[in-house]
Amino acid sequence: MSISENNEITVRAKCTYEQLDRELRNNGFEKINEYNFSDIFLIPNTINIYKETNRRVLEKAILLREATGITTNKNSKKITFKKKIINDNGEIIKQSAIKCNIDNIEDAKQIFLAIGYKELMKIKEIHIIYQKSDIKFIVKRILNGSVLIEFETNPKYAKVEQLIDIMKNLNLSVDLSNFFVKKAEEELQKIKDKGEK
Repeated sequence: MSISENNEITVRAKCTYEQLDRELRNNGFEKINEYNFSDIFLIPNTINIYKETNRRVLEKAILLREATGITTNKNSKKITFKKKIINDNGEIIKQSAIKCNIDNIEDAKQIFLAIGYKELMKIKEIHIIYQKSDIKFIVKRILNGSVLIEFETNPKYAKVEQLIDIMKNLNLSVDLSNFFVKKAEEELQKIKDKGEK
């Protein structure tokens, strides 16, 4: 089991992935690795998603995540629980994640279903990691969704404000009006809008 406490910013691209790739390369970034990610969100059976805000629903969610390397042999399967402290402006003040490696996603899912959880949603995406010196981005291509850039704090850039300044100065085709795009909340809202679950 591991516990991490890095913070991050996430912005939405205002262009195609192909254009964003060109812009990153023009800024001196190199593509390091690519992964397929598959996330299954599970929540307690007692939660009615239509009577709770998206944020409140996801506060209780368990995540089953499988990462399969495209350009690397590195693969992983994990149970993850994320805790985020978000202020009234929607900014992530602090976040942590508890992760536990597992051998089989389906077996883990069946255990959670047996103890009173239900499947909320699945999100599939491709993660492309770009790096320039000590700056590392994850570009997330969500299946049937957005293209996002996630930028995590690290020992050199330990404050979110530093990440925001770097992002602003890169002149990328991204939406700089929201540095805290919440992918899972958006995907859950799509389910609610369709009247599913």
